[in-house]
Amino acid sequence: MKIAHRNRPARVVPYLLLATILLAVISSCVINKYREARILFNDAARMENGIKLRQSLADELPIPDGDTKTASVMNNLTGVNAAYEESLSILQSITENEEAELRQNGMLGDKLALEAMCLLRLKRYGGIGSLLTRAKRLSNKAVREDATKRTRDSFLLEAMPGFIMNDQAFAKIPEILNPDKAKFDEVKDSLVGPGNEHALYYIRNARMAAAKGDNPVVLYLVITELAVYLNLRTAYVHLNNDFMGWKNSEERKKTKEMLACLKQIDKTKNKSMFKLWLGIFGFNDTKIPDITCDLTK
Repeated sequence: MKIAHRNRPARVVPYLLLATILLAVISSCVINKYREARILFNDAARMENGIKLRQSLADELPIPDGDTKTASVMNNLTGVNAAYEESLSILQSITENEEAELRQNGMLGDKLALEAMCLLRLKRYGGIGSLLTRAKRLSNKAVREDATKRTRDSFLLEAMPGFIMNDQAFAKIPEILNPDKAKFDEVKDSLVGPGNEHALYYIRNARMAAAKGDNPVVLYLVITELAVYLNLRTAYVHLNNDFMGWKNSEERKKTKEMLACLKQIDKTKNKSMFKLWLGIFGFNDTKIPDITCDLTK
């Protein structure tokens, strides 16, 4: 039986936590440029999440003739991208002396992570590599090897190659059934391997390190792992016309395990984040294994 899903929610939900993840404790000496860029980014992320969640829900309903929803969504996203652009412009205008002030306050890594996130959302992947190199130089080897001494931004930057690969793989998946075995194999390799040059490898390693350091960014990284699996499920259906292949895959089993982990660490009211992802994958709670989750492995 052919199965086609009209919506692809993986692009939407992983960014629900960005506004929280990138909030920093700003001291009075931190320059206004960084504060303004951070606020712009957080506002853009919230707008993007709202637009795409509404679009995802609307895609489940019939579209009447003459509907202007697509144009409206595109116009709204243009405004979102403009906000990301403005945030990026402010960050890139920060001088060396101003960066030195951020570094004194232990916030230069936050600035680099925010700049990388802007580039990620604008799909300007080529500019991210130099930011990762600079961020790595901020900490010495002892700090990098002790997860308890690492900061939130260092885990986000460690996962960044995986974020990029997940975005790029998502862009190759059609919105409707359009089988292409060669493209399916390419997308699957980009998402889950084999080897250690795939999205899941980078995101999972960052998540394990963050868990060892008991850093709250682990929740965001768990959700991005689920987004990788969701993209893979969509690829099985839209590029391979093989839902049973997904249903019988090892990755589907891993998805259930990660949902069990999300259930354990979700502190939202009524575990709303867990329930949202449970619904996205079409599972019910009884199908999620009752396991003791160790996110350090």
